[in-house]
Amino acid sequence: MKLDSEKHYFQEPTASYLPPKGQLTLIEWYRPTDSKGRIEPMSGNGKYVDVVFRDLVPYLPSTPYGTFGLYRYPAKFIPQVVAYVIERYGIRGQTILDPFAGCGTSGLTARLFGLNYELWDLNPLLEILHEIAIMKPSSVDSSAIVNEMANCTSEWLPHWRNLTY
Repeated sequence: MKLDSEKHYFQEPTASYLPPKGQLTLIEWYRPTDSKGRIEPMSGNGKYVDVVFRDLVPYLPSTPYGTFGLYRYPAKFIPQVVAYVIERYGIRGQTILDPFAGCGTSGLTARLFGLNYELWDLNPLLEILHEIAIMKPSSVDSSAIVNEMANCTSEWLPHWRNLTY
């Protein structure tokens, strides 16, 4: 997005930055503003505009970022689209409802913004995937695991019919 430097200013984050009451905090200061610091609406002026949500949401570096890539769902909603919509239209305290949640992208994105959410889907995997996606990481002693594997004397072979074929 190219802005006319004489007409537009960018709000810079400060240590004491607080967003306007009711606004979400995640990327408020990236939006173009007028000389009085008011957010300007972006207009397409009746023209077709190519939109690449991955470019408009720079804090989600890739589509499978974090737990968004946990499961390869066939009709997956990329998190950048959901983040873009929530960022511009979301209001603190709002609840996001996704009646066709799939693997829960809308809920996970709403969670990043601190919003409540309700996910519905006929797919029974949704509940399992969502619980895994939001679980707190546990501490693991990787050195102990590597040592145990290096010093293991037993051999495991799967019980497949044609293993030696």
